[in-house]
Amino acid sequence: LVYAAVNALGPVHGVAVVTACSATLPAVGVFIVLRRAKLKWVAVPLAGLTLVSSSVGETAAWGGLPQLIGFGLLPVLLWDVDAILRHRNRRSAIEAIVLLSAILITSHFAATMACAAVVFVVLLHVATRRGEIATVIRRARDLLPLVLVVLLAAPFYLALLTASQRSN
Repeated sequence: LVYAAVNALGPVHGVAVVTACSATLPAVGVFIVLRRAKLKWVAVPLAGLTLVSSSVGETAAWGGLPQLIGFGLLPVLLWDVDAILRHRNRRSAIEAIVLLSAILITSHFAATMACAAVVFVVLLHVATRRGEIATVIRRARDLLPLVLVVLLAAPFYLALLTASQRSN
C-alpha cells in the first residue's frame, strides 16, 4: 500500500495518505459492528471515540500501519464468528474466512490477537449457553475453515519466527 501510494503521490503525501487511512480503520471496524447491532447513527460518535484514542495515534506515529489495518478488521471478524455460533450464517462464515485471511497477511501481531479473540468468543459461547452446548458445538464446526486458513498461514509464520530468532 505504501509503495503504491508513494509512487502515485510522492513520499510525503503517499505515506501521509496511507497513515491517515490506516488510522481510521479501527474506527471504521467499530462503526460497522455498531451499525450491525442496530445502533444507527449513535454508532458515529461511539466509533469516533476509537478514532481519537491515544492508542491509534501512537500506533500510527510509530509506523504500526499493518496493526491498525488488522485491528480495523478484527471487530467485524468477531461479529461474524458470533453470528456463525448464534445463527449458522453462511454469509458470516465466508466473510470471516476473508477477514481472517486479510488479518493473517497484514500483521503477525494482529493475527495473534485475532486468533486468541476468536477462541475467546467460542469459549464465551460455551460458557454462557450451557443449555445449548450441543448446538454451539455443531455450529463451532462451521469455524473449521478458519482453522484451515490459520494452518495454511503457519509455514509463513514459522519462517518468520525462525528468521526473527536468527536476527537476535
